Amino acid sequence: MLKPKRKITRKEIQRDPFLETVDKLESNINKNKKLYINIIIGLMLATIAFNIIKNKRSERLQTANSSLGRALVAIEQGDLDNARFQLETIILEYDGETSASTAGYYLGKISFDDGDFDGAKNYLIEYMKDHPIDIFVPGASKMLAAIAVINGDSNAAEKYLDNGIAITYSKTDKMVLKLEKARIILNANRLSEARSIIKEISSTENIPQRIKQKTEELHGMLPS
Repeated sequence: MLKPKRKITRKEIQRDPFLETVDKLESNINKNKKLYINIIIGLMLATIAFNIIKNKRSERLQTANSSLGRALVAIEQGDLDNARFQLETIILEYDGETSASTAGYYLGKISFDDGDFDGAKNYLIEYMKDHPIDIFVPGASKMLAAIAVINGDSNAAEKYLDNGIAITYSKTDKMVLKLEKARIILNANRLSEARSIIKEISSTENIPQRIKQKTEELHGMLPS
């Protein structure tokens, strides 16, 4: 025979720890309702502000990239005066963005090609501080090294190349810069160091043909 269910009295319900906790929580919410509402409103406003800022930044980046694209088209067409103006404008208006840093690289390259080595050096050194696009690191490093050699400072040239080797991610680009360093060292008649670098590259498996060819050229310059 089933036992009759025991009736739970109101007094026992009130003593239930869980229910007491719930009651206290509800009471706290009621007492501080205005505070909680303000917190919720604050969180909502913060979320809205974040989305607005995010959207504005997205628009800013799109505008910067479009300007950079126009500048690169101008370079391709040989309209260097127009390209310079656009690249300089990008640096001024979008400082801190990848597009501004990239614009600095191209201004450095244009200046280098024009023989304005002081101007090129300033732009390229600034680019190498952040180097947001890895594929430009070898070019910037080699131009800086060339400028240093022109100025008679082969030690500085090696440092620029060493920096490029250290920060680039590409194994191929590292080999390119090492070979350029070997060429400078070879011209300085430091044959043992040059031979060591050339041997290291030539012993690497599956190297690209252009690097293999450059390695063979430098090896041919070494005395027997």
